[in-house]
Amino acid sequence: TVDRTSPTRLADVTFGASVDDPAATLQCRLERTAPTALVVYDWTTCPIASTTLPADGSYLFSARATDDGQTGTASRNLVLDQVAPDAPTITRAWSTPTNDAALTWGLSAPTTGATRTCRFTQDAGTPTAYASCSTSVSFPAGATSGLWVLEVRDVAEAGNALVTAAPTVE
Repeated sequence: TVDRTSPTRLADVTFGASVDDPAATLQCRLERTAPTALVVYDWTTCPIASTTLPADGSYLFSARATDDGQTGTASRNLVLDQVAPDAPTITRAWSTPTNDAALTWGLSAPTTGATRTCRFTQDAGTPTAYASCSTSVSFPAGATSGLWVLEVRDVAEAGNALVTAAPTVE
């Protein structure tokens, strides 16, 4: 068992395994498989107590049980990602005030693997729901006069997020 879902941004993880046969010998191994290979724990007694993973990357936790010369193994992958994506950048904004409801903001490309969403807030009210966006975004349908703020959010696979707010447009 691994006490985190993958991907995770929490580096403190407990690894363990169990077997129904009390006569079986149980051992565990933890290795980083990417970006560079590194054996964190070689075959050792299970469970591996709470450990801090040494760096972001892909890890493989393996357990093996041996009894009467027979060996069974099981493995589980875990990705540690503690780094937030690059901050989204507004590459094209507009002079304010304007009466052009068809404005489009240009946005930097999202970090590879990140999910990008955008939302608007009008007159410091309740923001719209985040909606998928990529390298450009326009006012929501039916936009009316007022002060508008655009927020762009990039979320990495493990849930790390960075938000950029555009200047207010009137």
